[in-house]
Amino acid sequence: MRRSFVLAVVWGVVAGLFFAHAGSLRLATIWPVAIGFALYSFAGKHRQKLPGVAIAAVLGVGLGWVVFPLTGQFLPLTPVGMGIGVGIVMGVLVLIGGLGNGYIPAPVSIISFAAMYGAYAPAYKADEQSALMGAGLPIASEVALGLLLGLLSATVLYRLAGVRARDVVPETEESHGEVSWNA
Repeated sequence: MRRSFVLAVVWGVVAGLFFAHAGSLRLATIWPVAIGFALYSFAGKHRQKLPGVAIAAVLGVGLGWVVFPLTGQFLPLTPVGMGIGVGIVMGVLVLIGGLGNGYIPAPVSIISFAAMYGAYAPAYKADEQSALMGAGLPIASEVALGLLLGLLSATVLYRLAGVRARDVVPETEESHGEVSWNA
């Protein structure tokens, strides 16, 4: 209980510093850091899945960046067209998660995809042409770095607080501390 309290206070201070100094860190959106911190629970009992979580986060951001231009090339940019494009990408993410045998967690890539979609959609809708010409790359790199920075800060803070990874993920009889979306 005491470790959890210390961890909560330290994370609150770190998050507050990130949010307060977002401008000097040249971050337009800071919330991916908080999302990345939450993704730590998918790292597994002994953090053996941490590289897979990082890969899944980058994969989700990458497909979140690609969905707009690809949908614009093959479908009309209407809500229905974007819905079809997003549905296809979500299916691909779930397929990759299933084929990854639990190493690349599908929920992480879906959450990362949603973070990128939320950050990129306003810029794309404001100026489709410049978004197609590469204006989305800075947004994608910022979201990916924010997610990975949050994941890294969670790893460091949990390690400093002495909290084991299995204490982060609640154990049940079925999961034994592991998060799995594979049936």
